[in-house]
Amino acid sequence: MKLKRILTGYLLAGSFTWAFAVQTVATTFQGVNVEYTGASSSVAGNGDLILQYKTVGANSLTISGGAIKADILVVGGGGGGGGSYYSSNSSNRRYGTGGGGGTVLEKRGVHLAAQTLTITVGNGGVAGSRATNSSGTLASQGGAGTFSSVSGDLFEEIRACGGAGGSYDNKTSSAGGGKGQTSTIVSGTFGKGGGMSPNNGNDLPAAGGAGTGIGGQAGNGNSTNGNDTNKKRQAGAAGGSGIVVVRLTGVCETASVSLADVTVGCLDAVSEFSVAAT
Repeated sequence: MKLKRILTGYLLAGSFTWAFAVQTVATTFQGVNVEYTGASSSVAGNGDLILQYKTVGANSLTISGGAIKADILVVGGGGGGGGSYYSSNSSNRRYGTGGGGGTVLEKRGVHLAAQTLTITVGNGGVAGSRATNSSGTLASQGGAGTFSSVSGDLFEEIRACGGAGGSYDNKTSSAGGGKGQTSTIVSGTFGKGGGMSPNNGNDLPAAGGAGTGIGGQAGNGNSTNGNDTNKKRQAGAAGGSGIVVVRLTGVCETASVSLADVTVGCLDAVSEFSVAAT
């Protein structure tokens, strides 16, 4: 595997400024040239090359000198958990809810002709703020996660939406919902919704898992233990960032690859993740 490192200098407004280019990794897979940025790679026991994109923002995958078969997983960023506030008057207590999990899209056996793909990884939603007093001032909803996507010269965009942010104005405790989906492409459960703050509010909410699209846990507005009132009006937690996994499983003859094989339509649900007809 050949690693390219590029360092470029720019002269701006009379001062010398160094800018570091994105690291590009170049390798071959069964004779086909593959270059990528923003991904970690591993080789499965059966020889599949697994590229996991966890770097939030735009990344790339370039295929040249042939066509490959791939399995693709796209997961949006999880929503942030809502904040909370606490009052000695139980009717005025408000609970956050956990953030929603990011959408999970998965497709096996996609044919990819020579092209450059743009791989976008969504960010997790921001945490909802806790109240600064018992009346709920500045308590806020968690932010939504952003989408993850795959697009290319021969692709329409494949987009997995981010999860919704958790609310902050609930009178009863509520989880963020969503059990998530277990992937058949790479080990793990993705898109799980965030729950309530652990240990009855005495532990700070844990952020959504990095790179899994998990929603952030909510702030708890009803802690009964301890004397720290800040624990009784907690902030939520940020959602987990999204992930895109491209698992290279084999090569195919270029002559056998048609537009019907390489064009995938815009998708809203897992059931619609299929190769489009020309």
